[in-house]
Amino acid sequence: MALAFAGVSNSLFTNSERENEGINSKGIEKVYNNMGTTFIPDLYTDIDQTGDVGTIKSKIDNLAILAPVDLPDGAVITACVVYGNAGATAEIWEMVRAGITSPTSTTIASANIGTESKTFLPVSTVDNENYTYAILASLDTNDIIYSLRITYTI
Repeated sequence: MALAFAGVSNSLFTNSERENEGINSKGIEKVYNNMGTTFIPDLYTDIDQTGDVGTIKSKIDNLAILAPVDLPDGAVITACVVYGNAGATAEIWEMVRAGITSPTSTTIASANIGTESKTFLPVSTVDNENYTYAILASLDTNDIIYSLRITYTI
């Protein structure tokens, strides 16, 4: 299954699947991942590309970044992680869902950059009819984001 963002090349992200062989498992586990350049800063003048494909580096402290997340409706998110350099691990990422008809958002998962979260509250099931999804973070000078990974079942 290939996901697509308007105006974004499919080469920027990958999707893979593997059989979920756990006890009482009922679906195929899938993985969505994306490059660090998926994260959108407040101002593009506040980031550098590091020379490594797909990474971003903050030029300032308290740089707010956002990566849109596009998962299939009904997917059940089982894990999420944002990868970065050692400096970035002091920062926290948050997965949020926001109402389509309201700017109100709710944090459904969070952890330090480099740490995987497997806890999603209040819900882990994607509802594209009523919500949009994103990962937010704040970086300090010289923090680098490499990529993100979301594991889900359908």
